[in-house]
Amino acid sequence: MFSWSNGQSDNGFFGSPIVAGNSFTFFPANFRAVSSNAVADTITDRLSFVIEVAPNNPFPLERIIVNELGDYAITNGGQVSADSALFVTNLDIPVNPPNNPLTGSGSFDRNLLSPPGSDAGIWNIQINRDFPTTPDGWRRVQVILNNTLQAASVPGGTALIEKKVAGITITLVIPEPASTSLLAGLSTLAIRRRK
Repeated sequence: MFSWSNGQSDNGFFGSPIVAGNSFTFFPANFRAVSSNAVADTITDRLSFVIEVAPNNPFPLERIIVNELGDYAITNGGQVSADSALFVTNLDIPVNPPNNPLTGSGSFDRNLLSPPGSDAGIWNIQINRDFPTTPDGWRRVQVILNNTLQAASVPGGTALIEKKVAGITITLVIPEPASTSLLAGLSTLAIRRRK
């Protein structure tokens, strides 16, 4: 279907992916921001890699979906947030915003600073983008995912947010069986007309 290369993470928090079918799943290690007694914390990482459709595969990339999730806890007043920004650049055509690179973003925020409160739970972010139509399709792309986790607390409070899983799913355009049959039938008809 496709291959990937040039994978890297600026700060190493994402780790290596588990690749299965058309998905990459990362289990980040120590990707967390912790605040205690009014000392804020911010942690960031940038994941990047190249995806290339196999030369013998006639189907281009169709969609990219990013799912990220983790947990958070706030005790006696604090705030946590997660921000994600996606940039996907078609390497076979010139860069020309807004369609190349294709961008998307998502965020999560839980604010219990004033009045001070306590809470814990699960957070998630999803970015779902279809690739724009181009003459040759999106067949070779650079994927960049920027992540920021932030935690802040009041005096006597604590706040923690951690990323547990980051999954990226790449979808190829694959014609439905009815479409394939229709195209095959039209091709046969065109060949018969030429004779």
